[in-house]
Amino acid sequence: NKTGYHLVRVNPQRDFTINSLAVAFDPQRAGLLAPYQLIDPTAGAAALRQAIVRHCSDRAFVDDPLRLLRAYRFMAELDFRLAPETEDLLRAQAMLIGGVAGERLAHELQLIMASPRACATVRAMARSRLLEALFPELAAGRGMKQPSCHHLDVFDHCLEALCRMEEIQEQPARFFPDTAGQVSDYLAAGANAALLKWAALLHDIGKPGVRSYGEGGRIIFHGHDRLGGELGLEVAGRLRWSRQDTRRLAQLIRGHMRPHHLHPVLSKGRFTPRAALRLVKELGEDVVGVFVLAMADSLATAGPGKPPVSEEGIAALHAAVIRCWQQRIRPVLSRPRLLSGHDIMALFDLAPGPLVGKITAELERAEVAGEVTGKEEAREWVADYLERVR
Repeated sequence: NKTGYHLVRVNPQRDFTINSLAVAFDPQRAGLLAPYQLIDPTAGAAALRQAIVRHCSDRAFVDDPLRLLRAYRFMAELDFRLAPETEDLLRAQAMLIGGVAGERLAHELQLIMASPRACATVRAMARSRLLEALFPELAAGRGMKQPSCHHLDVFDHCLEALCRMEEIQEQPARFFPDTAGQVSDYLAAGANAALLKWAALLHDIGKPGVRSYGEGGRIIFHGHDRLGGELGLEVAGRLRWSRQDTRRLAQLIRGHMRPHHLHPVLSKGRFTPRAALRLVKELGEDVVGVFVLAMADSLATAGPGKPPVSEEGIAALHAAVIRCWQQRIRPVLSRPRLLSGHDIMALFDLAPGPLVGKITAELERAEVAGEVTGKEEAREWVADYLERVR
Protein backbone atom coordinates (compact mmCIF):
# COMPACT_ATOMS: atom_id res chain seq x y z
CA ASN A 1 0.00 0.00 0.00
CA LYS A 2 0.95 3.68 -0.08
CA THR A 3 2.68 3.61 3.31
CA GLY A 4 4.65 0.46 2.63
CA TYR A 5 3.62 -0.94 6.03
CA HIS A 6 2.65 -4.36 4.67
CA LEU A 7 5.99 -4.75 2.87
CA VAL A 8 7.96 -3.73 5.96
CA ARG A 9 6.15 -6.45 7.89
CA VAL A 10 6.40 -9.19 5.23
CA ASN A 11 9.80 -8.65 3.60
CA PRO A 12 11.81 -10.06 6.55
CA GLN A 13 10.08 -13.37 5.78
CA ARG A 14 11.89 -13.51 2.44
CA ASP A 15 15.16 -15.39 1.96
CA PHE A 16 17.94 -12.80 1.66
CA THR A 17 18.15 -9.07 2.09
CA ILE A 18 19.16 -8.56 -1.54
CA ASN A 19 15.75 -10.02 -2.46
CA SER A 20 13.77 -7.86 -0.04
CA LEU A 21 13.77 -4.51 -1.81
CA ALA A 22 10.59 -2.86 -3.07
CA VAL A 23 9.30 0.48 -4.28
CA ALA A 24 6.15 2.20 -3.08
CA PHE A 25 3.10 1.87 -5.33
CA ASP A 26 0.32 4.46 -5.67
CA PRO A 27 -2.96 2.57 -6.30
CA GLN A 28 -4.76 5.77 -7.30
CA ARG A 29 -2.30 6.46 -10.12
CA ALA A 30 -1.66 2.76 -10.83
CA GLY A 31 2.02 3.54 -10.81
CA LEU A 32 5.00 4.21 -8.57
CA LEU A 33 4.50 6.67 -5.79
CA ALA A 34 5.99 10.07 -6.57
CA PRO A 35 8.51 10.99 -5.40
CA TYR A 36 10.17 7.59 -5.83
CA GLN A 37 10.44 5.72 -2.52
CA LEU A 38 12.63 2.66 -1.96
CA ILE A 39 11.32 0.35 0.74
CA ASP A 40 14.32 -1.41 2.27
CA PRO A 41 13.54 -2.74 5.76
CA THR A 42 16.48 -5.20 5.80
CA ALA A 43 19.24 -2.98 4.34
CA GLY A 44 19.25 -4.95 1.10
CA ALA A 45 20.58 -2.03 -0.95
CA ALA A 46 23.69 -1.87 1.20
CA ALA A 47 24.16 -5.63 0.83
CA LEU A 48 23.93 -5.27 -2.95
CA ARG A 49 26.57 -2.55 -2.96
CA GLN A 50 28.83 -4.66 -0.77
CA ALA A 51 28.16 -7.87 -2.77
CA ILE A 52 26.98 -9.75 0.32
CA VAL A 53 24.37 -12.48 0.70
CA ARG A 54 22.74 -12.06 4.12
CA HIS A 55 19.69 -13.90 5.47
CA CYS A 56 16.63 -11.88 6.45
CA SER A 57 15.79 -13.68 9.68
CA ASP A 58 16.94 -16.55 11.84
CA ARG A 59 14.03 -18.61 10.47
CA ALA A 60 15.07 -18.14 6.84
CA PHE A 61 16.49 -21.65 6.42
CA VAL A 62 13.91 -23.35 8.63
CA ASP A 63 11.05 -21.86 6.61
CA ASP A 64 12.56 -23.18 3.36
CA PRO A 65 15.73 -25.30 3.63
CA LEU A 66 16.38 -24.90 -0.11
CA ARG A 67 17.62 -21.44 0.81
CA LEU A 68 20.71 -23.14 2.25
CA LEU A 69 21.69 -24.01 -1.30
CA ARG A 70 20.28 -20.89 -2.91
CA ALA A 71 22.70 -18.80 -0.85
CA TYR A 72 25.58 -20.49 -2.64
CA ARG A 73 23.87 -20.19 -5.99
CA PHE A 74 23.82 -16.41 -5.54
CA MET A 75 27.52 -16.59 -4.64
CA ALA A 76 28.23 -18.43 -7.87
CA GLU A 77 26.05 -16.41 -10.21
CA LEU A 78 26.65 -12.93 -8.79
CA ASP A 79 30.20 -13.36 -7.44
CA PHE A 80 28.96 -12.35 -3.98
CA ARG A 81 30.18 -13.59 -0.61
CA LEU A 82 28.24 -14.84 2.40
CA ALA A 83 27.87 -12.60 5.43
CA PRO A 84 29.72 -14.21 8.36
CA GLU A 85 26.52 -14.52 10.40
CA THR A 86 24.78 -16.17 7.44
CA GLU A 87 27.61 -18.66 7.03
CA ASP A 88 27.46 -19.48 10.74
CA LEU A 89 23.70 -20.06 10.63
CA LEU A 90 24.01 -22.10 7.47
CA ARG A 91 26.67 -24.32 9.01
CA ALA A 92 24.49 -24.93 12.08
CA GLN A 93 21.44 -25.84 9.99
CA ALA A 94 23.07 -27.59 7.01
CA MET A 95 21.39 -30.93 7.72
CA LEU A 96 17.98 -29.40 7.01
CA ILE A 97 18.81 -29.76 3.31
CA GLY A 98 17.93 -33.45 3.55
CA GLY A 99 14.22 -32.63 3.50
CA VAL A 100 14.27 -30.84 0.13
CA ALA A 101 12.96 -32.54 -3.02
CA GLY A 102 15.60 -33.68 -5.48
CA GLU A 103 14.20 -31.65 -8.37
CA ARG A 104 14.53 -28.41 -6.40
CA LEU A 105 18.08 -29.26 -5.37
CA ALA A 106 19.02 -30.14 -8.94
CA HIS A 107 17.90 -26.77 -10.28
CA GLU A 108 20.09 -24.80 -7.87
CA LEU A 109 23.04 -27.16 -8.25
CA GLN A 110 22.90 -26.99 -12.03
CA LEU A 111 23.06 -23.19 -11.88
CA ILE A 112 26.11 -23.44 -9.62
CA MET A 113 27.87 -25.91 -11.93
CA ALA A 114 27.03 -23.81 -14.99
CA SER A 115 28.70 -20.75 -13.48
CA PRO A 116 32.42 -19.96 -13.88
CA ARG A 117 32.77 -20.00 -10.09
CA ALA A 118 31.68 -23.56 -9.33
CA CYS A 119 35.06 -24.37 -7.77
CA ALA A 120 35.04 -21.54 -5.22
CA THR A 121 31.36 -22.09 -4.48
CA VAL A 122 31.66 -25.83 -3.88
CA ARG A 123 34.68 -25.25 -1.66
CA ALA A 124 32.57 -22.84 0.40
CA MET A 125 29.84 -25.50 0.58
CA ALA A 126 32.44 -27.95 1.86
CA ARG A 127 33.49 -25.54 4.63
CA SER A 128 29.92 -25.34 5.91
CA ARG A 129 29.44 -29.13 5.54
CA LEU A 130 26.46 -28.52 3.26
CA LEU A 131 28.28 -30.41 0.52
CA GLU A 132 28.56 -33.49 2.69
CA ALA A 133 24.92 -33.24 3.72
CA LEU A 134 24.00 -33.26 0.04
CA PHE A 135 26.45 -35.97 -1.00
CA PRO A 136 27.37 -38.46 1.74
CA GLU A 137 29.25 -40.39 -0.96
CA LEU A 138 31.76 -37.53 -0.98
CA ALA A 139 31.83 -37.26 2.80
CA ALA A 140 33.08 -40.85 3.06
CA GLY A 141 36.34 -39.75 1.45
CA ARG A 142 37.18 -37.05 3.98
CA GLY A 143 40.42 -37.97 5.72
CA MET A 144 40.93 -41.09 3.57
CA LYS A 145 44.60 -41.36 2.61
CA GLN A 146 45.71 -42.27 -0.90
CA PRO A 147 48.82 -43.78 -2.56
CA SER A 148 52.01 -41.74 -2.85
CA CYS A 149 51.06 -40.26 -6.22
CA HIS A 150 48.46 -38.19 -4.36
CA HIS A 151 49.01 -35.22 -2.06
CA LEU A 152 45.38 -34.92 -0.89
CA ASP A 153 42.85 -37.21 0.72
CA VAL A 154 40.00 -38.54 -1.43
CA PHE A 155 37.59 -35.75 -0.48
CA ASP A 156 39.95 -32.85 -1.14
CA HIS A 157 41.22 -34.51 -4.32
CA CYS A 158 37.67 -34.50 -5.69
CA LEU A 159 37.33 -30.79 -4.89
CA GLU A 160 40.69 -30.07 -6.49
CA ALA A 161 39.68 -32.00 -9.61
CA LEU A 162 36.62 -29.75 -9.94
CA CYS A 163 38.83 -26.67 -9.68
CA ARG A 164 41.24 -28.04 -12.27
CA MET A 165 38.31 -28.83 -14.53
CA GLU A 166 37.37 -25.15 -14.50
CA GLU A 167 40.94 -24.26 -15.46
CA ILE A 168 40.84 -26.64 -18.42
CA GLN A 169 37.50 -25.27 -19.56
CA GLU A 170 38.82 -21.72 -19.45
CA GLN A 171 41.96 -22.55 -21.48
CA PRO A 172 41.59 -25.83 -23.42
CA ALA A 173 44.57 -25.10 -25.68
CA ARG A 174 46.89 -24.87 -22.69
CA PHE A 175 46.23 -28.49 -21.78
CA PHE A 176 45.31 -30.01 -25.16
CA PRO A 177 47.46 -28.07 -27.65
CA ASP A 178 46.92 -30.50 -30.54
CA THR A 179 43.20 -31.09 -30.05
CA ALA A 180 41.99 -27.79 -28.59
CA GLY A 181 39.40 -27.41 -31.34
CA GLN A 182 37.76 -30.75 -30.59
CA VAL A 183 37.83 -30.07 -26.85
CA SER A 184 36.35 -26.58 -27.27
CA ASP A 185 33.59 -27.89 -29.52
CA TYR A 186 32.72 -30.60 -27.00
CA LEU A 187 32.63 -28.14 -24.09
CA ALA A 188 30.42 -25.72 -26.03
CA ALA A 189 27.82 -28.37 -26.88
CA GLY A 190 24.73 -28.46 -24.67
CA ALA A 191 25.46 -28.78 -20.97
CA ASN A 192 28.71 -30.73 -21.46
CA ALA A 193 30.80 -28.25 -19.48
CA ALA A 194 28.56 -28.50 -16.42
CA LEU A 195 28.31 -32.29 -16.75
CA LEU A 196 32.10 -32.55 -16.71
CA LYS A 197 32.23 -30.47 -13.54
CA TRP A 198 29.84 -32.94 -11.94
CA ALA A 199 31.99 -35.83 -13.14
CA ALA A 200 35.14 -34.20 -11.76
CA LEU A 201 33.54 -33.67 -8.35
CA LEU A 202 32.22 -37.23 -8.16
CA HIS A 203 34.86 -39.17 -10.10
CA ASP A 204 36.39 -40.89 -7.06
CA ILE A 205 33.31 -41.49 -4.90
CA GLY A 206 33.82 -45.21 -5.40
CA LYS A 207 37.15 -45.25 -3.56
CA PRO A 208 35.88 -45.57 0.04
CA GLY A 209 33.89 -48.66 -0.92
CA VAL A 210 36.81 -50.59 -2.42
CA ARG A 211 39.85 -49.57 -0.37
CA SER A 212 42.25 -52.39 0.36
CA TYR A 213 45.94 -52.80 1.14
CA GLY A 214 48.62 -54.47 -0.91
CA GLU A 215 52.22 -55.46 -0.28
CA GLY A 216 53.95 -53.21 2.23
CA GLY A 217 50.65 -51.61 3.24
CA ARG A 218 50.21 -49.87 -0.10
CA ILE A 219 46.71 -48.44 -0.48
CA ILE A 220 44.73 -49.89 -3.39
CA PHE A 221 41.42 -48.71 -4.86
CA HIS A 222 40.88 -51.45 -7.44
CA GLY A 223 37.51 -51.13 -9.17
CA HIS A 224 36.71 -47.69 -7.80
CA ASP A 225 35.79 -46.47 -11.27
CA ARG A 226 33.11 -49.14 -11.68
CA LEU A 227 31.67 -48.64 -8.20
CA GLY A 228 31.86 -44.88 -8.71
CA GLY A 229 29.74 -45.22 -11.84
CA GLU A 230 27.09 -47.09 -9.86
CA LEU A 231 27.12 -44.46 -7.12
CA GLY A 232 26.89 -41.76 -9.77
CA LEU A 233 23.66 -43.37 -10.95
CA GLU A 234 22.33 -43.12 -7.39
CA VAL A 235 23.31 -39.46 -7.04
CA ALA A 236 21.69 -38.54 -10.35
CA GLY A 237 18.63 -40.55 -9.38
CA ARG A 238 18.21 -38.60 -6.14
CA LEU A 239 18.38 -35.38 -8.14
CA ARG A 240 15.83 -36.67 -10.67
CA TRP A 241 18.14 -36.16 -13.63
CA SER A 242 17.08 -37.23 -17.09
CA ARG A 243 17.99 -40.76 -18.16
CA GLN A 244 20.47 -39.48 -20.71
CA ASP A 245 22.35 -37.23 -18.28
CA THR A 246 22.33 -39.98 -15.65
CA ARG A 247 23.79 -42.48 -18.10
CA ARG A 248 26.46 -40.05 -19.29
CA LEU A 249 27.54 -39.10 -15.76
CA ALA A 250 27.99 -42.77 -14.86
CA GLN A 251 29.84 -43.41 -18.11
CA LEU A 252 32.26 -40.54 -17.52
CA ILE A 253 33.00 -41.72 -13.98
CA ARG A 254 33.48 -45.33 -15.10
CA GLY A 255 35.75 -44.23 -17.94
CA HIS A 256 37.97 -41.72 -16.16
CA MET A 257 40.80 -44.24 -15.68
CA ARG A 258 40.88 -45.39 -19.31
CA PRO A 259 43.35 -42.73 -20.51
CA HIS A 260 45.60 -43.43 -17.51
CA HIS A 261 45.65 -47.13 -18.37
CA LEU A 262 46.15 -46.60 -22.11
CA HIS A 263 48.99 -44.08 -21.90
CA PRO A 264 51.69 -46.73 -21.22
CA VAL A 265 50.44 -48.60 -24.30
CA LEU A 266 50.95 -45.49 -26.43
CA SER A 267 54.38 -44.80 -24.95
CA LYS A 268 55.48 -48.32 -25.93
CA GLY A 269 54.18 -47.87 -29.47
CA ARG A 270 51.44 -50.48 -29.05
CA PHE A 271 48.38 -48.24 -29.35
CA THR A 272 46.41 -49.56 -32.32
CA PRO A 273 43.39 -48.48 -34.37
CA ARG A 274 41.55 -51.40 -32.79
CA ALA A 275 42.12 -49.92 -29.32
CA ALA A 276 40.93 -46.52 -30.52
CA LEU A 277 37.81 -48.08 -32.03
CA ARG A 278 36.97 -49.88 -28.79
CA LEU A 279 37.28 -46.60 -26.92
CA VAL A 280 35.12 -44.69 -29.39
CA LYS A 281 32.48 -47.43 -29.48
CA GLU A 282 32.34 -47.63 -25.70
CA LEU A 283 32.25 -43.90 -24.94
CA GLY A 284 30.59 -42.46 -28.02
CA GLU A 285 30.19 -38.69 -27.84
CA ASP A 286 31.91 -38.59 -24.46
CA VAL A 287 35.29 -39.92 -25.58
CA VAL A 288 36.53 -36.31 -25.53
CA GLY A 289 34.95 -35.75 -22.13
CA VAL A 290 36.74 -38.74 -20.63
CA PHE A 291 40.10 -37.31 -21.67
CA VAL A 292 39.24 -33.89 -20.23
CA LEU A 293 38.16 -35.60 -16.99
CA ALA A 294 41.36 -37.64 -16.87
CA MET A 295 43.36 -34.44 -17.35
CA ALA A 296 41.58 -32.76 -14.42
CA ASP A 297 42.18 -35.88 -12.32
CA SER A 298 45.89 -35.86 -13.17
CA LEU A 299 46.29 -32.13 -12.50
CA ALA A 300 44.69 -32.65 -9.08
CA THR A 301 47.31 -35.29 -8.26
CA ALA A 302 50.66 -33.96 -7.08
CA GLY A 303 52.23 -36.46 -4.70
CA PRO A 304 55.90 -37.51 -4.80
CA GLY A 305 55.02 -40.84 -6.43
CA LYS A 306 53.22 -39.32 -9.40
CA PRO A 307 54.61 -40.54 -12.75
CA PRO A 308 56.40 -37.87 -14.79
CA VAL A 309 54.80 -36.17 -17.81
CA SER A 310 51.34 -37.49 -16.87
CA GLU A 311 49.46 -34.56 -18.40
CA GLU A 312 51.58 -34.60 -21.55
CA GLY A 313 50.82 -38.30 -21.93
CA ILE A 314 47.06 -37.78 -21.65
CA ALA A 315 47.17 -34.99 -24.25
CA ALA A 316 49.31 -37.10 -26.59
CA LEU A 317 46.97 -40.08 -26.25
CA HIS A 318 43.96 -37.90 -26.97
CA ALA A 319 45.67 -36.55 -30.08
CA ALA A 320 46.39 -40.12 -31.20
CA VAL A 321 42.75 -41.13 -30.72
CA ILE A 322 41.53 -38.09 -32.66
CA ARG A 323 43.96 -38.80 -35.51
CA CYS A 324 42.88 -42.41 -35.63
CA TRP A 325 39.23 -41.37 -35.62
CA GLN A 326 39.73 -38.95 -38.48
CA GLN A 327 42.02 -41.11 -40.61
CA ARG A 328 40.92 -44.68 -39.91
CA ILE A 329 37.67 -45.01 -37.96
CA ARG A 330 35.37 -42.37 -39.43
CA PRO A 331 36.01 -43.40 -43.06
CA VAL A 332 35.07 -46.99 -42.24
CA LEU A 333 31.98 -46.14 -40.18
CA SER A 334 30.69 -43.62 -42.71
CA ARG A 335 30.64 -46.01 -45.69
CA PRO A 336 28.59 -49.17 -46.29
CA ARG A 337 30.01 -52.32 -44.71
CA LEU A 338 32.04 -54.58 -46.98
CA LEU A 339 29.78 -57.39 -45.82
CA SER A 340 26.53 -56.83 -43.96
CA GLY A 341 25.08 -59.27 -41.48
CA HIS A 342 22.67 -60.50 -44.16
CA ASP A 343 25.59 -60.99 -46.56
CA ILE A 344 27.45 -63.06 -44.00
CA MET A 345 24.42 -65.25 -43.27
CA ALA A 346 23.80 -65.86 -46.99
CA LEU A 347 27.44 -66.57 -47.88
CA PHE A 348 28.13 -68.93 -45.00
CA ASP A 349 24.67 -70.40 -44.38
CA LEU A 350 24.40 -68.97 -40.87
CA ALA A 351 21.22 -68.44 -38.87
CA PRO A 352 20.57 -65.09 -37.18
CA GLY A 353 22.15 -64.93 -33.75
CA PRO A 354 25.00 -63.64 -31.59
CA LEU A 355 27.65 -65.23 -33.81
CA VAL A 356 26.67 -63.04 -36.76
CA GLY A 357 26.84 -59.93 -34.60
CA LYS A 358 30.25 -60.98 -33.31
CA ILE A 359 31.56 -61.56 -36.84
CA THR A 360 30.22 -58.19 -38.03
CA ALA A 361 31.89 -56.35 -35.13
CA GLU A 362 35.21 -58.15 -35.59
CA LEU A 363 35.15 -57.52 -39.34
CA GLU A 364 34.61 -53.82 -38.66
CA ARG A 365 37.67 -53.81 -36.39
CA ALA A 366 39.68 -55.54 -39.09
CA GLU A 367 38.62 -52.86 -41.60
CA VAL A 368 39.68 -50.09 -39.21
CA ALA A 369 43.03 -51.81 -38.67
CA GLY A 370 43.57 -51.98 -42.44
CA GLU A 371 43.61 -55.78 -42.43
CA VAL A 372 40.66 -55.96 -44.83
CA THR A 373 40.16 -53.53 -47.73
CA GLY A 374 37.77 -55.20 -50.20
CA LYS A 375 34.83 -57.58 -50.43
CA GLU A 376 36.91 -60.58 -51.46
CA GLU A 377 39.30 -60.03 -48.56
CA ALA A 378 36.28 -59.68 -46.28
CA ARG A 379 34.91 -63.06 -47.44
CA GLU A 380 38.27 -64.71 -46.85
CA TRP A 381 38.56 -63.06 -43.44
CA VAL A 382 35.12 -64.33 -42.37
CA ALA A 383 35.92 -67.84 -43.62
CA ASP A 384 39.15 -67.87 -41.61
CA TYR A 385 37.34 -66.51 -38.57
CA LEU A 386 34.70 -69.24 -38.72
CA GLU A 387 37.39 -71.92 -38.96
CA ARG A 388 38.98 -70.56 -35.80
CA VAL A 389 35.80 -70.39 -33.72
CA ARG A 390 34.07 -73.57 -34.88
